[in-house]
Amino acid sequence: MTDFEVNVRREDGTLVIVPSGELDIATVDRVRTALAERSADESVQIDLRNLSFLDTSGLQFVVETHRRAREEGYPLQILRGSANVHRVFEIAGLDAVLPFADVG
Repeated sequence: MTDFEVNVRREDGTLVIVPSGELDIATVDRVRTALAERSADESVQIDLRNLSFLDTSGLQFVVETHRRAREEGYPLQILRGSANVHRVFEIAGLDAVLPFADVG
């Protein structure tokens, strides 16, 4: 089993959530808890670059977060993970729908 961590920091009015390891049914609630720390005036950035694996639970979390951001009107940015992690979004047809960004 891979160790899992969720690092949370605040940068210029943005809640930055950085999960590391395997984001799956066993760990997704830890990321949800981190998101619950968002203040009403903060945008959110989810950084997937440190994930080694993402299952449908992780995919659902990202979709839920996107939906909530649209409903509540806060900016959301998702930093694209590895090719293997991003492939899950491609298979689901969500790679063109979600607000992905690459960081140089």
